[in-house]
Amino acid sequence: MGKYRIELSELHKKKLGKYTLRDKIAYTIQITSGYDTDVFHYTSPEGVMGILGNREIFFTDAQFLNDYQERLSINDELRCFWQSHCREYDKNFYHLFKGMSVDTYEDNEFAYIDGMEIEETHRYFVLSASMNKDSLSMWKYYAKNGNYNGYNIGVFIPALVDEWIDRRTNVAVEPGLVIYSSNEKQAKIHDFIEELYDMWSKYKESALMNEKLVKEYKAWIAYASLFFKNACFASEEEMRFVAAVPKSKLNEINYEKEDGTKRKMYDFRISNGVLIPFIRMPLFGWSDGENLITSRIGIAPCANFDLKKEGIIHFVQSLEYKFDQINIVESEIPVRF
Repeated sequence: MGKYRIELSELHKKKLGKYTLRDKIAYTIQITSGYDTDVFHYTSPEGVMGILGNREIFFTDAQFLNDYQERLSINDELRCFWQSHCREYDKNFYHLFKGMSVDTYEDNEFAYIDGMEIEETHRYFVLSASMNKDSLSMWKYYAKNGNYNGYNIGVFIPALVDEWIDRRTNVAVEPGLVIYSSNEKQAKIHDFIEELYDMWSKYKESALMNEKLVKEYKAWIAYASLFFKNACFASEEEMRFVAAVPKSKLNEINYEKEDGTKRKMYDFRISNGVLIPFIRMPLFGWSDGENLITSRIGIAPCANFDLKKEGIIHFVQSLEYKFDQINIVESEIPVRF
């Protein structure tokens, strides 16, 4: 599977997702630039069995991720920006936006981004992947008794996004690179505010334009907050996929399996004694020799790689669908005893 560079705007030229972020001021300042089409989802042995066996993957509720400031940390960046730049703008423009922030793990701002006629409260669910195919910091999440027991699955982004944007269930997925650097966050905010200010300056006496720009601002910070993360996590080199799910439909959403049965998507799992909400997303790319989603499985640094490799091979052979070919890769990180 070759690699090439892809722009976020190209991912929206899909049959089901073509309306997402269309014709919005905010969209001209993208959260991400280009990125390779392959990223790597790290998981446990149980996780890799579930993903391969069920052909589905879990998106975790954003409130329950490993950063306790998830989403809310953008408010510090916004305060810093306005304190540093308030004198650059007309005071009426400044007062229009200065007090706005992200203060919850659910909102109705995505409804505006996505062009829905009815403002619907959404919750956000996240699938994390890494740009690094052999990351020691990521392997450490799956260490037990001094041994690394993790796996990673190479994910082909375009196929993954094509599968997951679904207007029938009203679940929309947005991919993007996580931003860790405060300087880069400030630059993104500055570029976006400049775009709004140019528009405001042309229509500054317009109440209707003010209303539109306020919606743009709220939508952008709601969206950006999902991709701004604390710098202490920078070693993860995360790319994430964010599913925006209408809260009123959480208990209703399902997908249809190939045999025609319906699979409920919203569920819970237990981690460290906490009940964690997630949604299961289907991966239909693996069947009858098709291999759109992955051709690579990585195994953490270990002394028994050959045995783990054989285990994966036998497991894949036991499944009803078959991989045309699969590359099982050993970590290049030295094993320490």
